[in-house]
Amino acid sequence: MGKYLDAIELSENLKQRLESIVVSDVAIRDKALQEEILRLIQSEDGLISKLLVEGSFSAKKHDKTLRNISFLTEDFIKLLDLNREFSPDFYPFKHQFETLKIVNEMNEYNKPAIVVTAPTGAGKTEAFLLPMLQDLINNPRKKDEKGVRTIILYPMNALVADQNKRLYAYLKGQSKIKMFFYNSETPETKRFATDEFDDKCFIRTRKEARDNPPDIMITNYSMLEYILARPNDYSLIGNALRTIILDEAHLYTGTLAAEVSLLLRRVVTKACKDNS
Repeated sequence: MGKYLDAIELSENLKQRLESIVVSDVAIRDKALQEEILRLIQSEDGLISKLLVEGSFSAKKHDKTLRNISFLTEDFIKLLDLNREFSPDFYPFKHQFETLKIVNEMNEYNKPAIVVTAPTGAGKTEAFLLPMLQDLINNPRKKDEKGVRTIILYPMNALVADQNKRLYAYLKGQSKIKMFFYNSETPETKRFATDEFDDKCFIRTRKEARDNPPDIMITNYSMLEYILARPNDYSLIGNALRTIILDEAHLYTGTLAAEVSLLLRRVVTKACKDNS
C-alpha cells in the first residue's frame, strides 16, 4: 500500500525551501548575518516584503584640511571662503580628496572618467562639485572657446532644482564662474525672470545664456536633447566643454541608459567638431 502524503511534512519542507531561497537571493556570505536573516524570517511576524540588505561602511576622512592640501590653489580656497558653503577648514572625505587629486593631475591628453559611490551623507555631491570648481578656477576660459564649460545632468527636475540652489550658494557674490539653470520653466527674457537668484553669478534667461554661455549649465537629459535639436541653442554646446557630470547615475538603466549614452556621445561629438 502506497504511503499517504504527509501534508504537515510537505508544508514544513516547503517553508524551509522558501527560507533558503530568500537567504540565497540576497547573496550574503557572512554566516552570522545569514542566521540573523533566518531568525527574522522564522519569527512570528515572518517576512512581509522583499528583503533588502545593504552594507553600511562609514566614509574615512583625509588627514589634512582643504586649506592645507598643497595642490589646491589660493583662488580656489578664496572661492570656498567667500560663502563657506563648504569650509576650506574641513577635513574632506578620502573619496573627495581623491577626486580633487585626479582632476588636478588631469591634462589635455589625460581626461579620466570618475565614478563615485559612497554612503548617504558622505558628501558625494562635493566629490564632484569641488573638483569641478577647482578645474574651472584653474583653467580660465580662452578667447576662442565657445559654449558652456561644464554640464551637470540630472534625471529628474526635482533633483535639478535642489542642486541648482546648492551650487548657487557656493558661487553667489562673485562673477569669475557663472552658472545657468536650464529646464522647461527657464524664461526666455528678463521680462519673465524672477528675483530668486538675483546675483551676478547666475544667468537667469535663455537669451543671456545663448549670447554669453556661462561656465556651468545644470539641466536634465530631456532638455539636453532639445538643446541639440534647436538651432537657437547651438551656441551652448561648443569647444569650451571640459566636464560632463551625471548625478544619480545609478538611475540610468536599460533603455534609458542606452539613450543617455548616445545623447552624451552626440554632445561630445559636437564639442569636438567645434574644436577642430
